[in-house]
Amino acid sequence: MSGNTVASKHYQGPIDRVFVSMHEVHNVDFFIEEYLRTRRFPLNDDNRRMVGEKLEMFLGRVPYLWGDLAAFLDCDWQGESGR
Repeated sequence: MSGNTVASKHYQGPIDRVFVSMHEVHNVDFFIEEYLRTRRFPLNDDNRRMVGEKLEMFLGRVPYLWGDLAAFLDCDWQGESGR
């Protein structure tokens, strides 16, 4: 599998990796950074923590898919303002 597989620095929850496809996988910290960046939220520790806490509530099953996690977060997480 390819992708960013460096050990997680901030997120310490139950999700250990996020699949873009069956051949592309990333660690959760990379997913959090990209989620915040693509939604134009500030890249700060408060937002990273809030996304991580929200991800801990995700009830999906493995493999954890990028699109499923992003849709879950998009439903009701607004992040710290500053866009």
